[in-house]
Amino acid sequence: MWEGKMGGKNSSLGNTENSRISAPPGDFPSREFSCAASFQAMSTAGISGILGSLLQLEESFSSCLARIDALILKPLLQAEPQDPKEKENFQLLVLLNDRFQTLWNFTEENSRILRGKSQLEDSGCIQDFYILWKGEVFLSLYIQYFVTFANFVVVQGFEQAARSKSEAWKLHKAVLKEFLRDFTSESSLGLALHLVLHKPFREHVQSYLQLLSQLQEQLQEGSEGDVVATVVQEFGKLESFIGQVLDEAVFTKELWKSLGYKFTDVLCVPERRLLEDSRNLPIASGTARSERLLLFDDVLVLIQGNSFQSFDLKLVWVDENCGEKSAPGLHSLRITTPEETFILSTKDPQMKVRLWDFPISLLFKTG
Repeated sequence: MWEGKMGGKNSSLGNTENSRISAPPGDFPSREFSCAASFQAMSTAGISGILGSLLQLEESFSSCLARIDALILKPLLQAEPQDPKEKENFQLLVLLNDRFQTLWNFTEENSRILRGKSQLEDSGCIQDFYILWKGEVFLSLYIQYFVTFANFVVVQGFEQAARSKSEAWKLHKAVLKEFLRDFTSESSLGLALHLVLHKPFREHVQSYLQLLSQLQEQLQEGSEGDVVATVVQEFGKLESFIGQVLDEAVFTKELWKSLGYKFTDVLCVPERRLLEDSRNLPIASGTARSERLLLFDDVLVLIQGNSFQSFDLKLVWVDENCGEKSAPGLHSLRITTPEETFILSTKDPQMKVRLWDFPISLLFKTG
């Protein structure tokens, strides 16, 4: 997980944000470069060409963000809904817009710097690649954006936004649909909004990776090549992180769509993520009181009929070694909550790994 300065509930990004990344980033190396050394390591034409591609990339991305801001975000933010629940989601949209504006301003700033350097005769130094010496800022801003985006997905914010009763939004729909055709063929406005507010960002990260890889190919082995290789690795982790948080958000959103309001009004919070649903596992629960188990990243929920109980994962105990003792050949684990003890079991050896997702996640959260 990327914790501390890079992301996570206990990070400097904020306690309300939910980010889980599989591998920690290393510290970015020192950004002290020598232009002379850079020219020895690569041709002027090579680095100048990559810098030119970077400037073109940033200007194109900034132009795209300007269109999204004018045609989507501004109209959506013009009218705050009256319904209390919708107001909560609207505040998430406001926060998402703040993250968007910060990334856009950062892109514009870097474009201006690069545009100025491109006009100098002695430009073409590795120092000009701000992706290298501003790497941590890039990662932090993208993490903040996608964590907030994922939270908005979980609460079905895009579906709600598509149903906005704002007169400005209604009048704007025709222009909007024409604009969205550049990004997706989705006929659903909610899905289209979802795509247009994350697809350009994901593609931009992928473009950074491509340019950094080109730069790495131009460099000889040495300290500069090591620096670029480290940054490539960090942006690769960012790309994986984006895919992970989006998948988790959609997985969780689909659960809330399938449950009744009695459950979602209490259990659905933007930062909560579903890790496992017992309905997706061919296992038996050894208790008559719980017909469904939902494992989230912070609570375990037991459902029976139209009622449910939830337990903080810090209060849940797991015994992974209870199967062979009572029933040889049966893969089981015992889960103990403050009010109930039950056993999950399966005869399928291949499902043992999926079954163990429960204790591994629980132990990770409570350890």
